[in-house]
Amino acid sequence: MFKKSFFILGTLFFCLALATSFAADLEPYLQTLLNQGASTEFFSVLLDLKDQVDMAKLKSEFKATKADRATSHKIVIEALKQKAQSSQTGLLNYLQTQKEKGEVEDYKAFWIANLVWVKATKREVEKLATRGDVETVYAQPKPEIIKPVEVVSVAGSLVGVEPGIKAIKVDSAWGLGYEGAGRLLCNIDTGVNGNHVALAGRWRGVNGGTVAESWFDPVYKSTFPADNIGGVAGHGTGTMGVMCGASLVTNDTVGVAIEAQWIAARAIDIGATWSVEIEALQWASDPDGNPNTITDVPDAVNNSWGIPTANVGCLPLYWKVIDNLEAAGAVVIFAAGNEGTAAQTIRNPANRATTDFNCFAVGSVNSSNVISGFSSRGPSDCDGVSIKPEVVAPGELIRTSNRFGGYTNQSGTSFSAPHVAGAVAILRQVNPNATPDEIKRALMVSATDLGAVGQDNAYGWGIINVKRAIDSLPAVTVPRIFVFTIELSDNNDSIPDPGDALSALITVKNTGLAATNVYAILTSTTSSATVTQDSAFYGTIPRDGFSVNFAQQLIFQVSPGALPGEKLTFNLQMKGDGGYEENWPLVFYVTAKPVRSLVDVDTGNVIFTISNFGQYGLSNISITPLGGKGFIYPKVGGTDDLFEAALLIGTDISHVSDGARDWTGFMSDSDFAVAPQGDMLEISPGREGSQQTISIFNDEKAESPLDLKIVQRTFAFSDTMFDDFVIFSYTAYNEGASPVSNLRIGSYTDWDLPSLQDFVGLNRSNNIGYMWHGGSNSRYRGIAVLDTVGVTSFKALVNDSIVYDGISDTEKYVWMSEGFIDTAKSSADDGSMTIASGPYSIAPGDSITSIMAFVAANNLTNLLIFADRARIKATELFPMATCTHRAGDVTGDGKVLLSDIIVLINFLFKSGPTPNPFCRGDVNFDNAILLPDIVYLVNFIFRNGPRPVPYNQCCIGT
Repeated sequence: MFKKSFFILGTLFFCLALATSFAADLEPYLQTLLNQGASTEFFSVLLDLKDQVDMAKLKSEFKATKADRATSHKIVIEALKQKAQSSQTGLLNYLQTQKEKGEVEDYKAFWIANLVWVKATKREVEKLATRGDVETVYAQPKPEIIKPVEVVSVAGSLVGVEPGIKAIKVDSAWGLGYEGAGRLLCNIDTGVNGNHVALAGRWRGVNGGTVAESWFDPVYKSTFPADNIGGVAGHGTGTMGVMCGASLVTNDTVGVAIEAQWIAARAIDIGATWSVEIEALQWASDPDGNPNTITDVPDAVNNSWGIPTANVGCLPLYWKVIDNLEAAGAVVIFAAGNEGTAAQTIRNPANRATTDFNCFAVGSVNSSNVISGFSSRGPSDCDGVSIKPEVVAPGELIRTSNRFGGYTNQSGTSFSAPHVAGAVAILRQVNPNATPDEIKRALMVSATDLGAVGQDNAYGWGIINVKRAIDSLPAVTVPRIFVFTIELSDNNDSIPDPGDALSALITVKNTGLAATNVYAILTSTTSSATVTQDSAFYGTIPRDGFSVNFAQQLIFQVSPGALPGEKLTFNLQMKGDGGYEENWPLVFYVTAKPVRSLVDVDTGNVIFTISNFGQYGLSNISITPLGGKGFIYPKVGGTDDLFEAALLIGTDISHVSDGARDWTGFMSDSDFAVAPQGDMLEISPGREGSQQTISIFNDEKAESPLDLKIVQRTFAFSDTMFDDFVIFSYTAYNEGASPVSNLRIGSYTDWDLPSLQDFVGLNRSNNIGYMWHGGSNSRYRGIAVLDTVGVTSFKALVNDSIVYDGISDTEKYVWMSEGFIDTAKSSADDGSMTIASGPYSIAPGDSITSIMAFVAANNLTNLLIFADRARIKATELFPMATCTHRAGDVTGDGKVLLSDIIVLINFLFKSGPTPNPFCRGDVNFDNAILLPDIVYLVNFIFRNGPRPVPYNQCCIGT
């Protein structure tokens, strides 16, 4: 009996010990979820492994050895990767085995901290918690964007300093020459509109960085920054605008570090199944994947997201990730949250308070420096006493960039935090080797106290003061020389035009220790510029001193063949005694940088806004409101019904380039970029029309570019016979090394007619697809294909069932190529249409031309008449692309004979009738009827010369 009781007691204690150990390995919220689930139910968890890099020890060693940022970055990244590689192998092998058994659905390993994400059954999660190499198992958190509290109407461009910028004294720092030049900023957010005029020119991806180190999109894998997915799309464009937004075109400034470059990760609120935010923070620690480089590493990473603390409280999951990212060189900034005014409402991980500086949370104040009602308050719920947030910054009605290319006033701590992140770039320009803790300390101790005297749980240390923070940084212990101004000069306009030789007068400033025997070396990294004077001596530059290369200007020559708008890239290397060296990338544009622009075509009975990037209309009712006028017909008294119009081109489902809405359904693809020499040129009156435009764009921004350059021409007419349409021609040039085959060219249009009476139809004999108001049988709007290929595919679309959930590239290509399946829609609801021509084949270096017209009328009869008139005009403008008759058969009898020569002689020399159509007489295909055409026919008929160039495939008799 005694033995039996002892055995039972021992077993009880063993089970109790096992249960205690088991519970310690499962964080409480996960344990609650598991208790509610079946053993075969799958759960997403994060495994925090026991073997971690001792980052506190490494940081102490860096401090003792006075390691610079580059050195510490290299050591940190290598240590983290080595730790993961050496300790995760056994676990990952086990997970792969369990995946093959069906117990694990997926897994992903991280190295920024020794973490592994796993999606596994409940019973497998419980088994993982018992492993000796696992410290804690966490439920996968679900971070959320801190949504704006208020978004106020679109704000136009206002050149000048924003009130928020003045409030934190950034303009004073600008006056000292500190605008963030040479620094790099990053946000982990919903993405960034890489085409926004305030941001496009300073994305690192167009300033010497690769796409991989400049844009991180692990879910959708796009190759150009975008911000068009999810319910809070546009948030990241707004936060980046506050960090560094400044237009190179208008000089309008909305950001803090207006000379800084930026990179971004699309990682929040995008529907990822794994912990993509951790992967994004990992990417930000070493974007180019090379520990030996530092220029790719951001100075600040802004995080305007967090986890409401209802379920996670003070969950320490992100702590090691943040610490390790900062040890690698970036300052990590978090928005406090918009859950005020109650105490302990700061989101996780911003609620952390294990040191004076972690985690750095930013609250919001209004224009009067009063705490915003929505701003989350401290103290930290981690210990109930630590003061939070660290600082505050402006966060109400902050004017910033929006996802549509314009500006919006927004409110929330999401827009306070990027003020601080931008300030970090300013401080890093002053002292590039200042550690994250040193920078955060400078921001805190220099802040202007607000509210109750001293630190408090509404304002923290107060509102940041960038000018005073500069003075609070540790002294720079090495020379620190940066480019202050650049003045180019030549014998004309000081602009790098093709063939110009330009001298560069470069003023530099030293914010560090005195530098001696300083000199500069200029090298070109482009084939379109040659440096002819590559060195300049600057001598000794004291701390806070300036120097200018008056005695020895740097000179470069622009190639005569350089294209207007082409980017010229250089590297300016500064050297001095003691091994001092610094590199500054410089960028200039030949003549001018190509810019996206709009023109209102309004000479006829139509008002129509066109662009040089494949999107049209663009009014305030449009899917892409860029200030256009839409499509108004008639010109007087008409209304704009155009919601969307865009060019589509493609060769297969994997190669589609377009400006139509994307697969989300509420944003447009922006695959077309303005090409060098592609700025919109308006000619009014023109030689061929009352109002003409020409522009050039390419598809370099598409996920799978076709390497096509598109020359777009438009023609409008004031003559009342021809004023109800606008003609478009698209000449596609193959600039690649391989042939382009099976090319389709088309248009997607969505006319929102009143009361959802969007009817759709096709008239194949007239090659026109159209929409009209079915209720009143009026407001006919159509697209006519005017070239000889004509309409080869047409699709009438019911938006509710096909379009609202987005349009994939696969759908776009199918609609352009499937022929005539659904060609009519007569239901009273929202509709749209796709019309296309093709297929075309283009050899390398060759081109084809497709011609269309936007046509409007108040009834179908007139629409078809106007389409025919557009075809007449197109025949005059492009006889080669529209003629369906035999070249040389001037009389129209089906043969080429002496009688055809006589007609041409009479036309040229005896005022005889014009060949009808004109293209019958253009024998040599040069768009004109001249003496060479007669000579051509004489040689053909009497001397066995070459046949006339046919406009279609048919026989030519003699």
